Amino acid sequence: MKRPKFHYAWVILLGCVLLEAGGAGLLSNAVALFFGPMAAELGVSNAEMSLYSSIRTIFLAGGLLVVPKLLRRFDSRKLIALSSLVLAGSFAAQAFFYDIRLWYLIAPLNGFSLGCEIMVTVTLIVNNWFREHRGMVLGISLAASGVATAVYNPIASHWVSVYGWRSTVLITAGIALAVLLVSAVLLVYRPEEMGLEPYGKASETQKEAEGQDIGKAPLAFLGCLFLVLVGNSAVTLVGQYSLMTEQLKQPLSLAAVLSSSTMIGNMTGKILLGALADRFGCWPALSGAFLLLGISCFLFTGGQQGLMIVCAFFIGFCYFLATMVASLICRELFNDRYAEYLGRLNAAGYLSSAFSGIVMAALSDLFGSYTPVYLGFGILSLLCIGILYWLKRVQKRHMVNKEL
Repeated sequence: MKRPKFHYAWVILLGCVLLEAGGAGLLSNAVALFFGPMAAELGVSNAEMSLYSSIRTIFLAGGLLVVPKLLRRFDSRKLIALSSLVLAGSFAAQAFFYDIRLWYLIAPLNGFSLGCEIMVTVTLIVNNWFREHRGMVLGISLAASGVATAVYNPIASHWVSVYGWRSTVLITAGIALAVLLVSAVLLVYRPEEMGLEPYGKASETQKEAEGQDIGKAPLAFLGCLFLVLVGNSAVTLVGQYSLMTEQLKQPLSLAAVLSSSTMIGNMTGKILLGALADRFGCWPALSGAFLLLGISCFLFTGGQQGLMIVCAFFIGFCYFLATMVASLICRELFNDRYAEYLGRLNAAGYLSSAFSGIVMAALSDLFGSYTPVYLGFGILSLLCIGILYWLKRVQKRHMVNKEL
């Protein structure tokens, strides 16, 4: 194996950043930008437009579930290029639709191809290429979607007002396709395919985890699933800000500030908490993130604007849990089935995020306030710390029994 001075792993990082920016940033997060003008022109309700998102999310989860097998079986560059063409093409096709039912028909194709591009694909490639800085590199890659959305949405909003939403959809699809095809050229699934070793040396924490597998352990898997569901549901908290501020008789502008604060925390947290996972291991990083999320949810209900803005930042900071908890836990507990379990957990997480917002809104209607919702979520976050402690003990027992 060669050990070049400049390792191709850093090109892999660039490719992962472009894949997340083009796929999740432009062709997923930016979709909501077009819903308003689409619904107005077609004369359909927001609920009918939201149904398109729900259908797409279900098939996106299917893509996340099967992409590990596809990456093992097919050339990663060809797979990413093909899914990029399908994703951008199905997105661009919306510019020519005049019936909401056509959106429903294209949603499965769009969702499945998106699932083959984001999160699981990036996570698997990063884990194959990096021994050192794995958490930080993964955090940088996944944060690229938020950066791309923050930069592109104001530009696209201007284009919608000048050129109309249909032309902007075509422009967005063209830009995203160019970015995604560049990433397809750069990305290689495993370093061995290029005659290289992964970048860096494994830390002591990684050495303990590498090769460890506690077996099927259905209870442990359910514990991991609970962590993933709570982590992904945290993402939908931001969607409740406008309704919560209205209940609190606060100005709507506060909801916009809270959303911005959450997005800044989101981009910061993925990188910093990923670096902490590299330095101290996944157990302290995840426990600290869930503790921070729980405290932030408790304090968020106080109704003081300044405190709410700070708590919104830390809620976003803990979005790290939605994107990386499955990767870190699977590497620690299910190393032999890492790709398989990663796909299952992330698919379940995406499905939970699709419906948790509806559940939160229904609970707020039931109690007449969002306070019980955020307090309950804070309790769930603290419960996750106990589950992490239990999973760590399961891992230790397995290691002891293996030595005996």
